Amino acid sequence: MPFGDAPTLSKALSRLVNDAELRNGYRRRAYEFGRQMTWPCVARSFASCLDEACRDAMPVRFTRKAVPKETTGRVRLSLPEPRLDHLDRMTDDTGLIQHATHAVPNRLHGYSIDDVARGLIVVAMHHSLFREHDVLKHFHTYLSYILHARLDNGRFHNFLSYDRRWLDTVGSDDSQGRVLWSLGFVVAHAPDDSSRQLCRQLFDQSLHTLDDTAFIRPRAFAILGCYDYLSRFPDAVGVRDVMRHCADGLVEAFDRFAGPGWPWCASAATYDNARISQAMILAGIALEETRYREFGIKSLDWLLDVQRGDGGQISLIGNNGWLKRNGPKPPFDQQPVEIAALVAACQAAHRATGDVGYLTHMRRCFDWFLGSNDLGIPMVDFKSRGCYDGLLPSGVNQNQGAESLVSWLLSLLAMHEIQTADQDSAG
Repeated sequence: MPFGDAPTLSKALSRLVNDAELRNGYRRRAYEFGRQMTWPCVARSFASCLDEACRDAMPVRFTRKAVPKETTGRVRLSLPEPRLDHLDRMTDDTGLIQHATHAVPNRLHGYSIDDVARGLIVVAMHHSLFREHDVLKHFHTYLSYILHARLDNGRFHNFLSYDRRWLDTVGSDDSQGRVLWSLGFVVAHAPDDSSRQLCRQLFDQSLHTLDDTAFIRPRAFAILGCYDYLSRFPDAVGVRDVMRHCADGLVEAFDRFAGPGWPWCASAATYDNARISQAMILAGIALEETRYREFGIKSLDWLLDVQRGDGGQISLIGNNGWLKRNGPKPPFDQQPVEIAALVAACQAAHRATGDVGYLTHMRRCFDWFLGSNDLGIPMVDFKSRGCYDGLLPSGVNQNQGAESLVSWLLSLLAMHEIQTADQDSAG
């Protein structure tokens, strides 16, 4: 309408007030346009401009060693600093408290070895990357929890109350697998020889506990631990045999359940899905078995495809029903643990294939934390340095528990690991 034309303005406003369909159309388009102006989107735009400016200003003598443009544009954007403030808040002299109410640790639910094991990986990985000794203040607390949880038969307790009473007779197979994963990681990345020796001893004594498990995820977690262990001790024949046994078990599951349009190893895709893909890819690398790697790559490609939103963002399988064969994908609730698995699986796929497209996928998955998700809402609280427990239809779950926190930190550290490798190759 012409500027200053009051009658025309009045007529247009009257139409808008009385036409609900027109009004909703304006509202929808305004909302979609506004999504481009959220702080994460603005930050990514600035970072992209700065990266491009840095590349253009780079001296010619360095250009031959620079990381390919399709990699730098997606992966080497500015990353948040891996601050451990909330990890400090959630950790006491016993372990990593399992749940939080908002950003306050909730002592009612005590501790879980699932979280403690992944917390051990976080601090060991942080130290391996940045060599900051202050991050190790929780390392021995977490390792002591695992040591105390060990049973005579090599299995582990999982849940401990705040007053230090075990709440189970023995932990689940999932928790056994996650402990093996963490112990194997520390064998490869221990901050000192004493810790490495202890983790190797615990790993060796407990590796047999998953020989007869019928579940796919414990096998995958055990493979991750074996991969790291073998990176340090490649001649460990027993570890190599267990890795092959677990990988063969996953192959059997794929053979049983996979079919046209469903390249998966179960009748439903539920939680921590991409850890299975990651495990198969890494087993293929370590054991030089093409079939393992192919199962891993094919299933990962499917997970990336089925979890792609209309706008290209990651749209995770919701835990309200999970994704069943021939069924619809539930959009909510989405949980950070799924992103951590996808980020790690994409990193493994790039390691196995050299395809920089997986680094692009890795960044796209990571950006879910920063607001590139179905609701355009950041999942990280940069005041507390925690991570919200889930993405709900109505927004975020305001609680910031341990699993969400370690999922965020594992993903962030994996991105820094890739960035460090990029800088090394460019230098």
